[in-house]
Amino acid sequence: MKGIIIFKSKYGSTRQYAEWLQEGTGYDLFAAGDEPENLSSYDIVVLGCFIVIGSLTNKSWVVANWPKIQDKKIALMVISAAGDIQTCEKAMTGSLPANMLKKIHLFALPGRYIVEKLSFFDGLLIKVGSSLVKDPVAKKSMLTSMDNVKREHLQEIENYLTSLK
Repeated sequence: MKGIIIFKSKYGSTRQYAEWLQEGTGYDLFAAGDEPENLSSYDIVVLGCFIVIGSLTNKSWVVANWPKIQDKKIALMVISAAGDIQTCEKAMTGSLPANMLKKIHLFALPGRYIVEKLSFFDGLLIKVGSSLVKDPVAKKSMLTSMDNVKREHLQEIENYLTSLK
């Protein structure tokens, strides 16, 4: 089966996972917006994105391209600083219609953020978000750089993609 990986990345976590997945699968790899117009030759579509303010960053792409991919096997890698399935499921269900959700296999992967490299707006979002948190340990962790991007986090999605062959 022929596959394609289409990702959206801002600080590099999603790109890194997409590149590692491409190495492991041999699938074609494109940044969202740079993918081929015709996706008919692909059987499997892997989408990679991250979460901003509880929403998937590639939701517009998915909705706009749904007619092209709806009959494919679709895997969605959601990269989140939280890295937990509940956060990713909540973002997914809040971003996409129910008919799409039924067709998409979700994979939640932990991400990274380096406080010093965040844009002004992203840094402000984290500061505002942390001000709403009561737990001092949780608050401190929100304001601290973290990097949980590791190759081994792809094992579950790689197993799923292998099972499709």
